[in-house]
Amino acid sequence: MATVVDKSTQQIEVSLGEVQYTWPVVITETENKDISASQIEVSISEDHRAPGTWLNPDKDVSGPDNVRTVQMLVDSSYAPGSYWIWVKVTDNPEIVIMRAAQFIVV
Repeated sequence: MATVVDKSTQQIEVSLGEVQYTWPVVITETENKDISASQIEVSISEDHRAPGTWLNPDKDVSGPDNVRTVQMLVDSSYAPGSYWIWVKVTDNPEIVIMRAAQFIVV
C-alpha cells in the first residue's frame, strides 16, 4: 500500500507561455516494497473523481527504494480554477490510484 504526503494548497499563477511546477508530491510504499522501478503517472482533475488522462511526471526522483517524489508542470493551457493532483503507481500486478491532499488553484 502506498501513501502520498504533501502540502495542502498551492496558488499557481500562469499567463500565456509561462509554466510552474506543482509542489513535490512524496509517494511512500508503506510496506517497504521497492517502487524505484514502478511506473508512476500523474494527472489533475477539477473534482474528486479520478482523471481519465495520465501523464509521466515532469520530475520524478527516487529516494530510498520505497519513496518517489514527483512534480508536474502546469501552464496556461489549464483554465482558471481549482484542481486536485492524482498519482497512479503501477507495480505489476498492482495498480494504485491516489488523490493527493494537495490542491492547486490556477
